[in-house]
Amino acid sequence: MSNDWHDKKILIVGGGVTGRALAEFFMNRGARVTLSDQRSTDQLPELKAMRAAGLTLDLGGHTTERFVASDLIVISPGVNLELPAIVAARTAGVPVWGEIEVAARVLTAPMVAITGTNGKSTTTSVAGEIFSAWGKRTFIGGNLGIPLISAAAQTDWEWLVVELSSFQLEAIDQYRPRYAA
Repeated sequence: MSNDWHDKKILIVGGGVTGRALAEFFMNRGARVTLSDQRSTDQLPELKAMRAAGLTLDLGGHTTERFVASDLIVISPGVNLELPAIVAARTAGVPVWGEIEVAARVLTAPMVAITGTNGKSTTTSVAGEIFSAWGKRTFIGGNLGIPLISAAAQTDWEWLVVELSSFQLEAIDQYRPRYAA
């Protein structure tokens, strides 16, 4: 799938920080975006402004027909890839990516990806501060707090230092960081 998202039907699963960042990213690129979450509108008040800006919501469950009719499904970290709606979409040939996959396809700066069982946040923070102290424009985030897709709003990054959880790595397709620990 190309990086031309204009008029594509993108379905995002998960209405938390990453899901909202993904919705904003795709909406800014002219995609027709639906956000699906098991929570209700009352549990996700942050989505009201996005709905007014054109975001379609599928809340209180996951509507299989919406998933199957999508051009691309992008999941937030921790979303179960075995959800019946995701399985049905995959069976129908709809690609299912994680946020990291999307971000890596649009970001051009070299990326240092840090994963593992323990010490990811500390290692990511220290590595990011080293790059910053070196005088480099450095994005520090990922699983650490700021979704990697948020880095796409700025084009002058010299380095990306990213913490990745096992959940984020479950939904990659072609993503291969230049440097990893």
